[in-house]
Amino acid sequence: MKDAEEYENLLIYVRVEPDDSTYVSGKLAVVSFGDDGELLEPYIYKDADRKVECYISKNIWVEKVKGKIVKVVYTSDCRSDYWRTYYIGNYNIVQIIDTYHGMNKCYITFEDGFVSAIEYTRSKYISGYNIGDVAPTLEELI
Repeated sequence: MKDAEEYENLLIYVRVEPDDSTYVSGKLAVVSFGDDGELLEPYIYKDADRKVECYISKNIWVEKVKGKIVKVVYTSDCRSDYWRTYYIGNYNIVQIIDTYHGMNKCYITFEDGFVSAIEYTRSKYISGYNIGDVAPTLEELI
């Protein structure tokens, strides 16, 4: 029987360089292949505390802790420091932090599945949400 280290040596990895469109970077494991051998997403980043499923072509990153989704991150590929992070609690969206040009942020808080608060740092910009709007579902994000 092979131990975990031996299986680790059998994995194929891709190297992802850090930039504005990456949430995690470095050595990502490839865990599935297409019929003709092409590398299929998600690629997997794993450290001692978390596992991140990386859909690089879609700029979507799904972070899990102890097997539960805790965060879904959308990054931008326009090099403008745009990103949106959905925080998950009990399989529901509890907060969104939307970042615009790196410094401007919008904090959207949800209670019982509805927007309960919206706060901005620096300049206000359109977040796409209003108080009372229904929270997106986890299925809509992934």
